[in-house]
Amino acid sequence: MNIKNIYWIVVDSMRYYKGKGDSRFRINYLDELEEDFYNFTNAYTSAPSTIMSAASMFTGVETIKIARNYSDWKFNIDQIKPLYQYLNNKNFKNFPIDNSKRAREMLKDLMGVLNYKSHEKFARHHSNWSNVDMLSIFKNIIKKNNKDFKYVLSWLDCRGDANIESIVKGHINYLKENNQYDDSLIIINSDHGYPDPNAIKTTNIVGNRHDLIVTEDNIKVPLMLKIPGLKPRTIDEKVSLIDILPTITDLLNIKLEHEVDGISLVSLLKSNDKTNIDNRIIRTDTRLLLQEGKITCLIKNDL
Repeated sequence: MNIKNIYWIVVDSMRYYKGKGDSRFRINYLDELEEDFYNFTNAYTSAPSTIMSAASMFTGVETIKIARNYSDWKFNIDQIKPLYQYLNNKNFKNFPIDNSKRAREMLKDLMGVLNYKSHEKFARHHSNWSNVDMLSIFKNIIKKNNKDFKYVLSWLDCRGDANIESIVKGHINYLKENNQYDDSLIIINSDHGYPDPNAIKTTNIVGNRHDLIVTEDNIKVPLMLKIPGLKPRTIDEKVSLIDILPTITDLLNIKLEHEVDGISLVSLLKSNDKTNIDNRIIRTDTRLLLQEGKITCLIKNDL
């Protein structure tokens, strides 16, 4: 399996299904990618909160094990090893592009730091970045590092952006135009969904912050995965976003150096072997371990 580059496109707050009324519904463009991408129809986040979900995705570890509270956002980086460090050992250059200033600061140990000076023409660290900025930075990275092994994270935001579909399409088209598509592992997903205003009718949900809600429109997410050399299909089994790290390390024959809660999906993808996921329980938490008001949702394959 020849994987030369890894591109991870995260669209913040995008629901797993299509609809009309706001910019948070699944974009139609994902349907066009199903010829090349595995399409997961039952993927769940570890938390309906951006920082928590990102931390779990980048480490393969449940969020409640990463930190006790936002005011105590500390963890042992030697015991919780993020994806970019595994990839650094395989000589992948790391380019984390995150639209949120707060996320760039809180997650720098878990996703690395972008060399802002190389891209200050498009964005500077003192502010949030627009999706247009994000695409410009992405293109600039490809242009300057066209022959290198790269791991590029592009964290977009669909909230209030009617052009999010063209932004995602712009990422993929630029990879194709620069011969970076065929030999690349590409992940496209959302960190969490968002409560559908047309579906909220239960009195104990109305008025709550979205990160305290565990309905499927909020915790179930779109997930697409392109793997060079593998023929894609639709995957209906329930999976978690914490499965992404162990799946990537498995594909690259990287031995994990820390205990993860996620499961490699390689056997499922290659031969439809469901041994690893049978009787599995997927967990979603709305708060960190010692925060008040934490709700835990448990999801089982046959439920």
